[in-house]
Amino acid sequence: MPSIDWTKKFSESLSAAAEPLLDIVLYHDLTQLVLYPTRRQGDSSSVLDLFFVSSCLLRRNPTINIFDGISDHDIVSLTVRLNNVKTTRNGAHGIPIFSRADDVSILNELDFLFSDFVSLCESPT
Repeated sequence: MPSIDWTKKFSESLSAAAEPLLDIVLYHDLTQLVLYPTRRQGDSSSVLDLFFVSSCLLRRNPTINIFDGISDHDIVSLTVRLNNVKTTRNGAHGIPIFSRADDVSILNELDFLFSDFVSLCESPT
């Protein structure tokens, strides 16, 4: 979206194609992290690759690295520090049969754990 200046929250002149994207970004309080051109062609350059993160991930100090890529397009790398999750493996690996899943229990568990997820996102670490 060449008409959007990602260093500013609002832009005075937006194309019709850029308005819906900016509406989504503002509605969901997202931040676009790529601020440098990732595509160069002749004398022109543009931010072709976009990484949007929520405020909870933004507090985890994500880093963007841009590397020389193929042809006129650079490679963009996003690194975000996440909390370690301890897992245990019992050695057995099953093949899930999704049609036999207990959808109600899954949704109840997700609903129950959602507040914990939100508090993790909101806690400064």
